[in-house]
Amino acid sequence: MTLQWTAVAFFLYAEIAVNLILCIPFISARRWCSVFSWRIWNWLSPYWNKGFFTMIMVLIVLFLDFPYK
Repeated sequence: MTLQWTAVAFFLYAEIAVNLILCIPFISARRWCSVFSWRIWNWLSPYWNKGFFTMIMVLIVLFLDFPYK
């Protein structure tokens, strides 16, 4: 597998892992509320949109890797 597809697979696996962690039923709602009220989320909030669009652009560039033979 090439470096590009390894990066795409990493993004996919990381997204799946985050979604599975968020769906764990034995973590109480009170615990999630305390996690999401940490000050670090307020510090990172101005960068979420830029980070999201950066990841989308990276994935688009990786998928547009046309072989030139």
